[in-house]
Amino acid sequence: MSSETETVDEEAASERSPLDIWEDWYHVPVLSVLVAFMFWTRIQARDRFVSGDQILFRGNDAYYHLREIQYTVNNWPFTMGFDPWTHFPFGNASGGQFGSLFDQIVATAALVVGLGNPSDQTVRTVLLYAPAVFGTLTAIPVYYLGKHYAGRLSGVFGVLVYALIPGTILTRATVGFGDHHIAEAFFLSIALLMVARALRVAQREKPVYELVVDRDWETLRRPIVASVLAGVAIALYMWTWPPGVMFVGILGAFFALSLSVDYVRGRSPDHTAFVGVVSMATTLVMLVPKTGSLGFSTTTISLTQYFLVFAVGAGCAFMAWLAREWDDRDLSRLGYPGAIAGGILVGTVLLAVIVPDAFNLILNNVERVMAFGQSDTSRTVAEVQAVPLDSVGQYMTGQFGLTYLTAALGLFWLLSHLAFVGDDYRPDELLLVVLTVFFTLMALTQRRFFYYLAIPVFVLNAWVFGQIIRMLNVPTTVDRLGDIEGYQVITLVAVLLLVTVPLASPFAASTATSAATQTGPADSTYWAESGNWLQNNTPAPGTYGNPDGEPMEFYGTYEQTEDFDYPEGAYGVMSWWDYGHWITVEGERIPNANPFQQGPRPASAFFQTTNETRAELILEALPSLDDRDEHISNLSNEELRTIVDQQSQQEASEDTRYVMIDDQMASNKFSPITRWAGPNYADYVGVQEYTIGQNRTANLQGMNERFENTMLSRLYYHDGQQLSHYRLVHETESDTTILSLARQTQSGVESTGFINRRLTSQVYNSLQNPTSGLVPYDVRQESTVKTYERVEGATLEGSVNTTNATSVTAYVTLNGTADQRQFSYYQTVETDANGNFEMTVPYPTNETLGPEDGYTNSSVRAATNYTVFTGSLEDQDVQLVTGQTLFRNIDQPAQMGQADVPESAIHEGDTITVEMESLGGNATDGNATDGNTSTGNATDGDTSGGNTTDGNTTDGNTSDGSGSDGTTTTAAVDARQASVATP
Repeated sequence: MSSETETVDEEAASERSPLDIWEDWYHVPVLSVLVAFMFWTRIQARDRFVSGDQILFRGNDAYYHLREIQYTVNNWPFTMGFDPWTHFPFGNASGGQFGSLFDQIVATAALVVGLGNPSDQTVRTVLLYAPAVFGTLTAIPVYYLGKHYAGRLSGVFGVLVYALIPGTILTRATVGFGDHHIAEAFFLSIALLMVARALRVAQREKPVYELVVDRDWETLRRPIVASVLAGVAIALYMWTWPPGVMFVGILGAFFALSLSVDYVRGRSPDHTAFVGVVSMATTLVMLVPKTGSLGFSTTTISLTQYFLVFAVGAGCAFMAWLAREWDDRDLSRLGYPGAIAGGILVGTVLLAVIVPDAFNLILNNVERVMAFGQSDTSRTVAEVQAVPLDSVGQYMTGQFGLTYLTAALGLFWLLSHLAFVGDDYRPDELLLVVLTVFFTLMALTQRRFFYYLAIPVFVLNAWVFGQIIRMLNVPTTVDRLGDIEGYQVITLVAVLLLVTVPLASPFAASTATSAATQTGPADSTYWAESGNWLQNNTPAPGTYGNPDGEPMEFYGTYEQTEDFDYPEGAYGVMSWWDYGHWITVEGERIPNANPFQQGPRPASAFFQTTNETRAELILEALPSLDDRDEHISNLSNEELRTIVDQQSQQEASEDTRYVMIDDQMASNKFSPITRWAGPNYADYVGVQEYTIGQNRTANLQGMNERFENTMLSRLYYHDGQQLSHYRLVHETESDTTILSLARQTQSGVESTGFINRRLTSQVYNSLQNPTSGLVPYDVRQESTVKTYERVEGATLEGSVNTTNATSVTAYVTLNGTADQRQFSYYQTVETDANGNFEMTVPYPTNETLGPEDGYTNSSVRAATNYTVFTGSLEDQDVQLVTGQTLFRNIDQPAQMGQADVPESAIHEGDTITVEMESLGGNATDGNATDGNTSTGNATDGDTSGGNTTDGNTTDGNTSDGSGSDGTTTTAAVDARQASVATP
């Protein structure tokens, strides 16, 4: 370049005014303000997730991501491929949507922040903020998408819409929601942008087959680079979420339609086909290092992804070839789309015949994701349930305000533009239409996909804004600002108000800033407490009953297998599948079921069984059961015994040792539990007489005797009374109130359908409203989470003087966690004709063992020895046990004895002989409890709460975020005679 030219350029640059510079760069400060606002919005609730030195997260999956991230920090850049610390006794291939690109990015960030050696606190902190960062960064591809389709100002407008939206794409991006959802949206928007740009470049550069044959790489350079970048972006999206292969399927539908339109309109399909072939080839290559399975799967990179990517790329090449053949034979262009449709149909039939497993997998996922199909999981998980068709408008408004209407306007406007534009037709605009249609179907089929639908909503709003500017001929350059007219300003202001006002206070039911605060750790608070106890007071897996055993390495690398061989002393923890990740991460123990939807059927069958013998058989047979078998609940006890008898030594050693139950399992979640095995929920509900208030009674709907006899109810509501192998070892100090509601009418009291549900602040406020007519009944107050240990049990044996079979009862008084309450365990058996009795009890009367011995440091301790006497007790009697009222509701016992049960006896199944003594006259003064005077009060009114998330994982039931927010009622007392305090 000559010096003269340089001088001219410098002079031109120096003559640029501030307005000229503003015209070039105005979007940078505007976007900076919007991005800063978005990040602040998404981190408002950060303090709710910090409790002392502990950092918690919202939901279940965040905890497993935490596990994967910590593993990756320890083994960077590799993620965990197989994890035996979940789905006992099989283990789980944890790659795919866990151990994904999201986890690698967060782990890398933690390593940077922690200077190569981050603490657990640092890793948790980085994950805490990661969703907000991803959610904020998504504004960048949103801007470029808006700019691509409608210009720079429209791109800014699209980001403005994004910043104000209060829907799912916001809630998934708030601090503490440590899941991959918002990372999906981020990488998906980049993939969409890259594909749209590649299509635009291809239409401009017009690559054709002959250029490839001639190796004219200079002419092909730009289309190749753009298409390769599109393929890389698609692969990164699938690295983040392997089921995102459905995006490839959508692209396949787009390419089939677009290439057909190209040919019918007299344009070469080669240009668009070039993008399809090169991008899919690139994606195919990039899938190789992330391959997790050589079978057909959707949750990890497998043959499913390889097949669909290859099919779309090959399909594009085939359509381009067929177009040339069609021309050579001078066939009607209108017949070309029909031939393509026929080819797709034939290919589908061949796939179904040759590879039926792959066909069924793809078909089932299409139905489940786009065609309103419902699986067992979708019926019990709120985020994957379909939107009721009569509520679509309500859901859309809640998600997008009125911007979904302007997006719908943009969709139809764009469709009409494509139909009549003629030679100016652009495939990238058709791509936006196709994606919008598919994402709408996905969002209506599974509510979680509203954060996918949000992307085309933003872009369509940007496109509409750009079209309005174009139609009005609004000046957008500095030198024309003086030409702007009043009607143009009024129109643009009206558009801005239409979009922004319905999303702003006080007009919006929920704004972005208010919606972002409605989050918190919810029930993970209580499960963190129980998990911490489990980690510190139970033996490490590999050492249960085997203190010299080798503990399993928590962050170890394990070889992948279908059925992991656990070492002696490893054990499972039975709970509902929702809580599996909490048990793994916070408890460092191995759950039988987990949120990968592994193990729900055996769990459902166990919790619903009304017989302890059968419950034991289910757990013993578990290592030999296929948990996908829908007929586990139909197996007879004899069939289960046969399975147990035929077990290998390895299977026989894989025991489940603990059971954990929370308030939701015993109330709101019991209905979803019944959908996996056993009877229907309706079989557990019946009409019976309840006390309303102090002395009124009414026949109302409630949980019937069948429910009360389930293992779930016997363990949670009845403290395991009469069970031989389950001892309570820990319960949270926080309590939950569970109740049913009736409504007072002029004709009396009637049921409302609110049966056996947790008391939340909303329910409490309704009860406080005198006009509601609501009255509580069947009120129960229990610890939020209870943990039981499954033991062999000690056998008490003895003999009483009797001429006929008679009842013999043993009971012991126990102090709960932190001595928050006293309660009594009892068991009653019948003697034989000779007066001999035998019973198995689970509680020791002295605690001498702990984790170092291979056993549990129980927080529940016996206050007395066992008292054994002739006669029986009911629940209501034992709950009133004191020195004065022990025998109030039974016949005077004729004989009594005492038993001291060492802790070793309950683990080894020892037998203890009880010496029974006859009592004469008014023989007892009731001092069977050594003067202990427990009244059975469950709590002193101390409550816990304050978490305000609306995110629950099952059946759509939502809460204000607290397992019990401390709100209770004084209207009634439950079977435990618990005082229920107001907040």
